[in-house]
Amino acid sequence: MTKSISLVVDDRVLVKFSVVGQSESTLDFYITDPHGDMKVEYGKVGTVSYPFVCDEAGEYVLHFSNTDISEDKLVTFDYEIQH
Repeated sequence: MTKSISLVVDDRVLVKFSVVGQSESTLDFYITDPHGDMKVEYGKVGTVSYPFVCDEAGEYVLHFSNTDISEDKLVTFDYEIQH
């Protein structure tokens, strides 16, 4: 699953999520910048609270990857942007 967000320089962003699964409550998560370069990467995490300040305007993409495809997972996700 992906979620795109459009940002401008100096936007303050907070990305938060938590994962619940039956046997494993984790997933892989990363953010790519407008050039497709990885800004941050978390492997097999259950909760994340990641703040950052945008240094380049454009589309940022939040990537959520369930590497354990044998099990569905519930993800609660929230993000805040202060312009």
